[in-house]
Amino acid sequence: MKIKLLHIFIFLLFHILAHAQTAFFSSIPVDEADEAMPVNTLFKESRGYIWIGARGGLYMFNGKTSRNILPDSLKNRLVVTAIEEDHHKRIWFGCQNGYIGFIENNILFPFKPEEGLPAKPITDILFDKTGRLWFSTADEGVYVLD
Repeated sequence: MKIKLLHIFIFLLFHILAHAQTAFFSSIPVDEADEAMPVNTLFKESRGYIWIGARGGLYMFNGKTSRNILPDSLKNRLVVTAIEEDHHKRIWFGCQNGYIGFIENNILFPFKPEEGLPAKPITDILFDKTGRLWFSTADEGVYVLD
């Protein structure tokens, strides 16, 4: 009986003393206005920056602050839904309206293939090991460009 009580006492003592760590999260304001904004996609590129695709545009987070890298004419007009980096370290992004662009040396270039772009949202962008661009869309399937 004493052994049983001792076991119960030890169990209760460890139960009281042992507790799980509390998770610590901090909120990072995405845009300059510090407004809540739905985020669609996150991407960590080779230099360590985190790219954020959101309703208000394409943001680059450097570990402390974020900034929308789209020109004023495109801010709040593009809903970024996919982000990827190619073999040349360019950041590619796709949007809800089918727009695809890339950033090279801090300059935005629209992607304009001869075949045109889909009218449906871009859901993902990938590059295979040969450098071919793959992207998927909502309701139109998968595209690959050599």
